[in-house]
Amino acid sequence: CVYSLKGCKQRFTEENREEHESECEYRLVLCPCALFARSCQYNDVISNIRDHGRTQHKFNQCITRLDLGFITCKMVQKKDGTCGHAIYNDSARFPPVELQYDERLFYCYYQRRNSQGLWYFFIRLYGGKKAASGYTCEIHLGNGKADKNSVLTADRVARVDCVHYAMNKAEIEESGCCLVVDDAAVKKMNSGDEIFRVWWKVSRKKKAENGN
Repeated sequence: CVYSLKGCKQRFTEENREEHESECEYRLVLCPCALFARSCQYNDVISNIRDHGRTQHKFNQCITRLDLGFITCKMVQKKDGTCGHAIYNDSARFPPVELQYDERLFYCYYQRRNSQGLWYFFIRLYGGKKAASGYTCEIHLGNGKADKNSVLTADRVARVDCVHYAMNKAEIEESGCCLVVDDAAVKKMNSGDEIFRVWWKVSRKKKAENGN
């Protein structure tokens, strides 16, 4: 394994080495913020990246865990009330939130592209393409006042594949693995200080879905 100097003791044939290295626990990965911004370019082994995200960016806070692989959070206005107006005037990228499932690390992202007036929501596995193909994602978007348990009231729903770590933001947007919503729809979900609520869910694909 190319990460042997980092501590990996595994040995593989050339045929299996690439797949292992995309999942190796000693592989170096960047902070989840680096997908969209240069504000944090921290890199480390994946277990330390999780801890970095929790201590430095609070990616595991401001969420509610509803079940295994199922979380929810909401976007709210700043205390001065400016957030609701400002987000429709420029592109905006928001800190991802952590989701752990099946002993794997996922991050849930959302961003707004000002040039398109569109919002993109997606779930990213910190792992390789083959591993990501084994999971399916559900993203539900609803009114900011919605109760955490009222996922069935969501206005928009997407059941999509999980994106994998090596994909860049352009590839993600073009992948068909995002819930894409326009400004007009998002504005209808605004309710006072709450901009919207989003539910994120990851589950294993059934064998037929996974092609096995």
